[in-house]
Amino acid sequence: MRAAQAAASSGVAMGFAGGAGFAAIREDWLRAARGLGEPVRVQMADGVLEGRFADLDAKGYLLVEKSNGEVATVSAGDLFFAGISTS
Repeated sequence: MRAAQAAASSGVAMGFAGGAGFAAIREDWLRAARGLGEPVRVQMADGVLEGRFADLDAKGYLLVEKSNGEVATVSAGDLFFAGISTS
């Protein structure tokens, strides 16, 4: 997640995908992403967020849809997928 953000914000993304920039990288990344649409838990400095891995925004931030339908934007945190032991 942080690598996508760094590439987008630094302008490095314009050198990838034949100059198509971060949008092309984002599309490729989402095509290969594990857990898209599935339950996730994000451990952040100020608490825990649980919901569904909804998308990545145009800047590379993780979008998590909460149970109430609200979409939270996550810039940093430890991402855990349902069904994977963290112990």
